[in-house]
Amino acid sequence: MAEFRNEWKEYELVKLGGFWAFCVGIVEDNIGIKKVRIAKGKVKGKVLKDKEKFEYELKDKNDPITQVNRLNIKSREEWEEIKRLVEKYMKKIEKAE
Repeated sequence: MAEFRNEWKEYELVKLGGFWAFCVGIVEDNIGIKKVRIAKGKVKGKVLKDKEKFEYELKDKNDPITQVNRLNIKSREEWEEIKRLVEKYMKKIEKAE
């Protein structure tokens, strides 16, 4: 049986703090299915701060973070429902502040 795997095709990192980041981009599995992935984890490499911008020296550009948590979005419909719920709860948090 073949091993199941995903490979990052394109992504951007969003700095969270310390060595942690969100990685948002496109992954493709070994049977050719592409998904949008949002993953959270530690950056694999160095995090450099130049004024207000963060730069990364990654050990492997195809494997940028540890991916402790991840969310795969396979369709526009899934994303619209997730986005609606995130907006709903963000408004509640903002209202409480």
